[in-house]
Amino acid sequence: MFRNVFAVFLLLFYVVSAFAGGGDNVRKHMKTWGFGNSWASCQNHSLVGSEACIGQSESDNCEPKKMYARDHTDEYALQVMVAMTVTDKGARFCPVQIEGKNRNEGNAWTEYAQISGGDCVWLCRNGFSGEQCDKSVDALTSCDPTPLRRSDYSNLKRVVSGANVENDVSMFDWNRRYGCGVNKWQEHDVILVIVKWLEEGHGAWVRPMIVRAQRDGWDNMISWAALYPPNNSQETLVCKNGYKPVGTDCVEINSNLCAAAQACQGWNGFDENLHKFVSKNGCYEFRCKESGKAFVSETDRTCEPCNVDMRTGILTGNGVCHTCEKGKFFKDDVDAPCGDAIGYTKLDMQYGKGKTKASQRNLEDQCWVNTESDKYRQCVLNGGPVGDVPGGDDV
Repeated sequence: MFRNVFAVFLLLFYVVSAFAGGGDNVRKHMKTWGFGNSWASCQNHSLVGSEACIGQSESDNCEPKKMYARDHTDEYALQVMVAMTVTDKGARFCPVQIEGKNRNEGNAWTEYAQISGGDCVWLCRNGFSGEQCDKSVDALTSCDPTPLRRSDYSNLKRVVSGANVENDVSMFDWNRRYGCGVNKWQEHDVILVIVKWLEEGHGAWVRPMIVRAQRDGWDNMISWAALYPPNNSQETLVCKNGYKPVGTDCVEINSNLCAAAQACQGWNGFDENLHKFVSKNGCYEFRCKESGKAFVSETDRTCEPCNVDMRTGILTGNGVCHTCEKGKFFKDDVDAPCGDAIGYTKLDMQYGKGKTKASQRNLEDQCWVNTESDKYRQCVLNGGPVGDVPGGDDV
């Protein structure tokens, strides 16, 4: 008698451990992420042609019966970015192979395999940011400007063997078993996945998805993972660290933090009270923020007044105040900042090189009316006014 009871216990233990799904229960967050517990069982895969699939499944157009699951050729899988950690502030998404398993048992159940070679990423809800979405946007101290793109995962290959990691997958619900028209059950889970990618690469759209281990046949049974959204579920725009949702895109929360994360080599020590960033050759340098101030030298980035005149000016290329020797004039070229001075007549100094009162009839075109020394110098050198001195945030 005892032996029979013990045998039944072992059988039940095996069945539960083999087929139960989901270990990371995040049911308390399901409404936050657009799942109102409105079930839709036994539906078919709805993601064919969508952006949801990655890796080999991307090349398969997200069709559910193209790529084999681990170990067996009568079981199929899809590769998707799945939330492995979910909070009310954000979620951590990793590349995962979602499988419909059967072992020719008649029943079908879900399993999950971690895909190596692809990075996980935290994506944050509106109002939150940080490396693990644990900071408010007002307390942000970092930014990750590295673009997140679907193409980053395009080369991932099928997982052919290894562990079932379903207990590491965050699930809003799991192990729901429905016959779906036959006397064998098919397991259903509810997970959170990336469904669309932003063009600029600073975030993505995510949505709860029901995973159904769908089955077909008897003597030659097959099974596969079918993914479709729960009834009335919603997509949520989530952003990388340093960005926040605005409309349908993710934008910088603090442009200085994001620029600092892309600083050019050797450009450390940015102080937002003293400096402003400028884009240069795909990275960022900084310049003195206050007008009329420049760096003492390329190695001494102390901001000091730069008294601009015909021989002195601020080099746009490196932000340094440079003074030419006598007989030279400043021409704003980092490689050759000084040119040979040419004799200037009184008329040149009044109206611009080679110009006269007759050719510059309008008072605003005459150089002598400029009160800013840099504009006056440019006017004389260029033979008349040239508008505002070139500058701005791009060099």
